[in-house]
Amino acid sequence: MGLSINNILDELSEIDAVSAKILQDSHDEKNKYAEYIAHEKTEFDASLNDEIEKELADYRAKLDTENVKQLEDLKKKYDLEIEKLSNKYNKEKTDAIASEIFDQIIKE
Repeated sequence: MGLSINNILDELSEIDAVSAKILQDSHDEKNKYAEYIAHEKTEFDASLNDEIEKELADYRAKLDTENVKQLEDLKKKYDLEIEKLSNKYNKEKTDAIASEIFDQIIKE
């Protein structure tokens, strides 16, 4: 009977060692998986950040192009308005001078 108890204790000891190894292996695998997930997350974040930066740069370039076009259109519009006002001023000034000269000639 003593021999069978020793056998049982040996087998229990062996089972305990195997279960400890299984627990250690699962802990090691869990750590490896956590490192993998952290690495994948870092890569995803970097990729997403690059994509966002590219889209922002594209959007800024598009806005800059639109702003330049709008400014050019406004400049053309207001240059035409200034030219019209200048022509009107020059015509009215010439008409006023002509009218003044005419009035002076008639007075004499």
